[in-house]
Amino acid sequence: MSFITPKQIIAFLQKKGGATFSEICKGLYIKGKSKDITKKILKEMVRGKDIVLQKNKKYTLSTFTDDEFVVGRIEIHEKGFGFCVPENPLDDDVFISQKNLKNASHLDLVKVEILPDRIGPKKEGRVVQIIPETDQTWLGVVYPFHEKWFFCPWGKRDAFDLTREMVEKYQFVQDDIVLARLEKGRSPKHPNVVIVKKLGNISEPHIDTDILIHEYRLEQNFSETADKEAHEVSTKDEVETLRKDLTDMPFVTIDGEDAKDFDDAVWMDENNHLWVAIADVSFYVKANSKLDLEACERGNSFYFPDRVVPMLPEILSNHHCSLRPFEKKHAMVVEIRFDQNHTPILVQILPAIIESKARLTYTKVAQMLDGKMEMEPVYQDSLQRLSKMTQALYQHRISQGAVDFDMPEFRYFENDPKPQRVVRNQAHHLIEECMLAANQVVSKFIDQHDYPNVYRVHESPDPLKMKDTIEMLHQIFEQKNKWSVPQSQQEIQSILDDIKEHPFATQIQYLFLRTMAQARYDTEKLGHYGLGFEHYSHFTSPIRRYADLLIHRLIKKILLRHDLRKPIFPQSYNTLVNVCVHISKQDRKSLLIEREMKKIKGIRFIKTQMNKSFDAVVAGVIQRGLFAETLEFGIEGFVSEQHLRTKGYRFKSVDHAFTGKGKKLVFGQGIKVQPIEANLFKRQLNFNFIS
Repeated sequence: MSFITPKQIIAFLQKKGGATFSEICKGLYIKGKSKDITKKILKEMVRGKDIVLQKNKKYTLSTFTDDEFVVGRIEIHEKGFGFCVPENPLDDDVFISQKNLKNASHLDLVKVEILPDRIGPKKEGRVVQIIPETDQTWLGVVYPFHEKWFFCPWGKRDAFDLTREMVEKYQFVQDDIVLARLEKGRSPKHPNVVIVKKLGNISEPHIDTDILIHEYRLEQNFSETADKEAHEVSTKDEVETLRKDLTDMPFVTIDGEDAKDFDDAVWMDENNHLWVAIADVSFYVKANSKLDLEACERGNSFYFPDRVVPMLPEILSNHHCSLRPFEKKHAMVVEIRFDQNHTPILVQILPAIIESKARLTYTKVAQMLDGKMEMEPVYQDSLQRLSKMTQALYQHRISQGAVDFDMPEFRYFENDPKPQRVVRNQAHHLIEECMLAANQVVSKFIDQHDYPNVYRVHESPDPLKMKDTIEMLHQIFEQKNKWSVPQSQQEIQSILDDIKEHPFATQIQYLFLRTMAQARYDTEKLGHYGLGFEHYSHFTSPIRRYADLLIHRLIKKILLRHDLRKPIFPQSYNTLVNVCVHISKQDRKSLLIEREMKKIKGIRFIKTQMNKSFDAVVAGVIQRGLFAETLEFGIEGFVSEQHLRTKGYRFKSVDHAFTGKGKKLVFGQGIKVQPIEANLFKRQLNFNFIS
C-alpha cells in the first residue's frame, strides 16, 4: 500500500492547476485502499483551507494566506537578507532579515512566522523551521574525501555518503554536478542518495545553464496534452469576419542576429502612419486550455547564452506564430498616427493576415540608415520615414518626463568566455519607439472600452532612497547643495545630464536605479514612472510574455463586443489580479536568473585572468568591505574589510567610505584591483586592492 502526503498533493496541484479526485489518484499512482486514505487527506486539507474543492469537482490551491505562518522557499540575497517565496504562487513574498534566517540556506523550504506591527507594505517574518525534503530531486555536487565519496546539495552544508557501486557506475570525478534524490535511509540524517542524472562537471561552461534551470526549478518540457494542443492548430478563428488581408503591405522584422522567434513587424506608410503587426498567439493558444495553463505557469520565456526555455512549445514560438519572411501569418495589427505634439493616436486595431517582406537585423538596418549598405526598394521609404519619426518621438518622450538611463550592457555568447559589450544603435531605438507607441495606444484602447486591463506599472521612487542618493552624489563630487532632491522625472534627467561627462557616470547612474521601484503587472492603472506614461500595457511580445497574450485576448473581446463570461486565463488562478501577481514573480525570476548567469560567466572569465590587474570603480560600500566593478567588462567582485585594513584603510560610517593614506574609497571612486579568488560554487569573486 502506497501512502501520499499533503505536500505531494499540493505539489501536484501546483503543476496541474486543478484536478479531480480520480485525476489526482491517476497522476500520483494511488491505488486500492490508499484511495480511501487520500480522500480523508483531501477532506482535511479542504477543512484547513490548504486547497479548495470547486463546483466542477476539481481541487485547486487555496488563495488563503495564514496570518501567522507561511511555507515557501528562501531566496538569499548576496547582502545577507532573504525573501521567502511562498509555495502558493499567488501569495506575497515575505522579507527575512539576516538575523531571522535561522541558518537557512539559499532555496531551502522553510516555515516562516509573520512578524506583527511591521512598518511598510512588505510582510516581514522569521524562519521558525527548515523543512527537510526527502522526496524531491536535488541539484548538487559530488566529491571525494578520505577515500569516500559524498553528495552535497547545492548551497547547503550537508553532505551524504555515496556507495562505491554508484561512484563506479557513473565514473565520477571531483566536482561533477548531478541531480539526486534523497530517499529514506537508516535515519533522517542518513538518507540514501539515488543519482537521477549526471549533468557534467563544474569545469565545463555548458553546465551553467543546466545548473540555473534546476536551481530555479524551471520546467523544460510540456505535458503530452499541451504538446498535442500545440501541434493541432485549430482552423476556428473567432475573429474571422474581422480579419483583413494585409499581405500586400511591406512589413519587415528587425531583430538581433541570433533571434529565432519574431513577434513584431513594422511599416510606415506615405501618410506617416505607423503600422505595427504582432504575432497573433491567441489564435493558436486558447484560453483555459492545458497549453494556456502551462504558458501561464511559465509566465515568460527564459533566455540563456546557449538555449531558451520557452513559454510556448517550439512548434509555435519558432514556426507557426513567428513572423518569418515570405510566410503568411496571423497577426494583430495597429495603425497609429501622431499629432503635432508627437502623441501616438490609435487609428484602428484589427486582426489580419500579413507577410513579412524581409528579416532584417539591427546591424544591417543601422548600416542602411548610415548609407553604408543599400536598401531594397520595397522597404526603403518606410525605413527612412521610421528613422526620422522615431528620433523625434525619442526627443519628445525625454522632454515629457521619461528617464533615460544610458547603461552599458554586457552579453555572454555560447563558446565565448569573454563578455561582449552590446552597442545599441539607431535601429534598436527605432524598434523601441515603435513598440512603446503600440503599447501605449493599446492600453488606452482597452481603458476607453471599460474592460479590465493588465498594466505594466512602475511606481515613483522611494523619497528616502532618493534623498540618500543626492547626499552620496554630493559626497562623490565633493560639493554641498549642488542638487536638491528631485521631485519629477525631468529633474532626475537634468541631474543625469549634469553627470554624464564624469568618468564614472555609468556607476553613478546605478545610484538612481536603486531608488526605483521594480516594474510589475497590475490591474490598477498606476502609470509607468520611468517612461513617463499614464497608459502602458505589454502588447508586443506574446510569444515570450504571457501578459501580452492576455492583452490580445482582451482586444478581441472588445472587437467582438463580448463580455468576460468566458475566461481569458486559466480558471485555477481565479482572478486577473492573481495572474498579475504570478507573472510578475516569474518576470522577477527571469531577471534573477539573468543576473546569476552573468555572475557565473564573469567568474569563469576572471579565472582566466588571475594574474592581471583591472581598472575598476567602487560600486558599493558596506562595513565588511567594498564592491568593485571592472570598467572594461562590467564584472563585480568584493574587496574585504580585512584586506583594506592591511592597506591602511578604515571604515568611516559617517562618510560611508573607507579612508586612509589621504584617499577616500567611496561609491564612484576609481581604483585598481587584481583577482585573488574566483569560486564558482560560492559564486564569489574576491579582489585584491592595488591602488
